[in-house]
Amino acid sequence: MIELTANNEPAASSYAAKGSKGAASMPTTDASIGKFLDLTCPDFTGVVASATNDALMVTGTDNRILFVNPAFSRITGFSPAELIGQEPFMWRTDRSTPEFYRQMWQMLQDRGFWEGDLWTQNKAGQAISEWTRIYRLPCNVPGDVFHVALFTDVSSRRRLQARSVKSRLTDGLTGLPNRLCFVNELRAALGRTGVPSVTVIVMNIDQFRRVNEQAGHEGGDRLLNRTACALRQQLRATDLLARLAGDEFAVLLANPIDNDDALSLVRDMQLAIANAGKDAVLSDPLTASAGIVIHTGPCADPCEESELMLRNAIAAVDDARRAGHHRVAIHTEESAARRLARQTQERALRKAIETNTLALHFQPKVDLQTGAVIGAEALVRWHLEGTGDIPPAQFIPLAEECGLIHRIGEITLEKAFAALAAWMETDLPPVPVSVNVSAVQLDGRLLAAKLRDLLRASTVPPELVEIEVTETAFAHDMEGAIAELQAVRAMGVRIALDDFGTGYATLSLLQRLPIDTLKIDRSFVSDMIDSRSSEEIVRMVVALARALGKDLVAEGVETVEQSRRLVELGCEAGQGWLYARAMPVDALMAFIERNRGTVLGRAQPNTPQALRRMAL
Repeated sequence: MIELTANNEPAASSYAAKGSKGAASMPTTDASIGKFLDLTCPDFTGVVASATNDALMVTGTDNRILFVNPAFSRITGFSPAELIGQEPFMWRTDRSTPEFYRQMWQMLQDRGFWEGDLWTQNKAGQAISEWTRIYRLPCNVPGDVFHVALFTDVSSRRRLQARSVKSRLTDGLTGLPNRLCFVNELRAALGRTGVPSVTVIVMNIDQFRRVNEQAGHEGGDRLLNRTACALRQQLRATDLLARLAGDEFAVLLANPIDNDDALSLVRDMQLAIANAGKDAVLSDPLTASAGIVIHTGPCADPCEESELMLRNAIAAVDDARRAGHHRVAIHTEESAARRLARQTQERALRKAIETNTLALHFQPKVDLQTGAVIGAEALVRWHLEGTGDIPPAQFIPLAEECGLIHRIGEITLEKAFAALAAWMETDLPPVPVSVNVSAVQLDGRLLAAKLRDLLRASTVPPELVEIEVTETAFAHDMEGAIAELQAVRAMGVRIALDDFGTGYATLSLLQRLPIDTLKIDRSFVSDMIDSRSSEEIVRMVVALARALGKDLVAEGVETVEQSRRLVELGCEAGQGWLYARAMPVDALMAFIERNRGTVLGRAQPNTPQALRRMAL
């Protein structure tokens, strides 16, 4: 509390007699002015009592300063001698407009009180933000008023608030604006009148998880910083670059741009990201996928539209990634409709998994010379109520994208084991059953553990189970995939390499893989009659399988001519519509029963060893 005491009482009428023109014998000491104001303005003491450590200034009817306390001098740097008798010149800053002062004084006239932010200039010329309360106090002398102003310096508080706001709007790693800041700026851009278009570009580094695995998290952070710097250099000063999360960056273009220019900019940004990745220790070049959304015309609801644009841009990135890495997708109404249909189908697939309505069908593998069934491939089937059968080529990629493929893989294995176990309870000897495993499943390193659990929990011998993998399973982490398959093979489970000749497998890789069977891809089988090159490829695969001691199965056999030619080339096992489509397990058992007489004693050299023992 600021206490004002006086040793001598001044003449109360000396100031009042001069009215608004000022006092000829104005009190000049803190003590005398305090006593003077106590006499002339009874409310003054109560106001001062509330000041505590705040700065205080008193002006008279003529708006000249009568009094300042020590706190005022400490905050502003002006001594009382420099202020007494002067108008409050320290309020003259370019931070406040004449209209602001007009409204402030009008409120003082109407209500006798004003409170708010007021900018003051200190002696060093620096602007100080002060929370100010001004009281209009009528005096005992008619027509005279005093104005008492209490100031709280909030500059330091504002600096802290500014730093707090900046931290809330800034990405801590790269120093770029964060998602919150980006959405705020996007909202503001959409709300501006006269802006013909607003463009949002979202970019994701492809397979960034592998960057962290290969370079470590610190290396990943360094790469993100280099990426941020590289992207900045591709943009104009008016463009906004932000880091939304992880390896996800966003660009706001508030100036008009068409699709071609946007695509050109994205290509430059993709190149910049690739160059940023050259300094990192990575096994593969760094690539990025991008999504573009362009809003044209006026915006009725910037808040809603900003969130929608960002969601659509991120969804467009997903569209780009589904087409492959290092791609770009532009959001359109058509793509939104496709996305909605995909989301609907994803929900239906999740429900099918939860309700256990996915079915397992089996396509027989036959001896091409006798027609005897020597095995079967388990194929998952999905019947969607009201839609019909959904092709595996449609829902398996969907399952891989939305993280459902692991569960579908588990369901397929569980149902295959259950079918084999039930089959073994009948009089009909079972045949080996192969189950397809996707690259995503193999990459999860959970296959061997799942098979081990199923073998322990059932009476199914491991030689009746075969795992089919495609060459794409070795595209990302070859060593890890080989190790997982070796663990599977060590249990006695057979392994087949599906779609051989269409992917990444080399002769050196083939030597390292613990596989038992090569499957000739259906594309070569379907073309071999009319294409000399396809026939030669089949011939070479047959020779390779014989040289390596592998079993061989041809896929997609649909004509008698294809079957005969395969036998002539030395391939004696196959599957396809010529013999049977995929069918439920009970239909498969009936199919085998009908062909049972052709099996016994007539197993061919390429028949799996487990079946040869049964046939003999």
